[in-house]
Amino acid sequence: MPRSTPATQAVRSALALNGLALTAPDALGDICDPDTYIEIRTSGTVCTVTIQTPGVVGPGAGLAVAENVIVMGATASLLVYLDPALYRRPISAGTDVGKVYVDYSVITGVTRGVFV
Repeated sequence: MPRSTPATQAVRSALALNGLALTAPDALGDICDPDTYIEIRTSGTVCTVTIQTPGVVGPGAGLAVAENVIVMGATASLLVYLDPALYRRPISAGTDVGKVYVDYSVITGVTRGVFV
């Protein structure tokens, strides 16, 4: 089963955030467009969210950039900018080139939405 690709929703104004849809992520994680925002909410569960950082720094093979690992409390809300410079999958990744991978330790009690 592949990762989910949540629909990117357009935000017309700050007031419009209340009408945007948050849905449950897939157990295998999400594939998101870069240069967007992901909002993640937990309800009654602790969740570790990992935003993969496929980049390297330094000469030669370089040093891998650490993944962005965020531990969310049982009732929390998080908004993260999916910066293409940090999170975009390179051509060498082979699959989902140019996309961003987001992983969840649990999906029960977790909802998310992707916004631009």
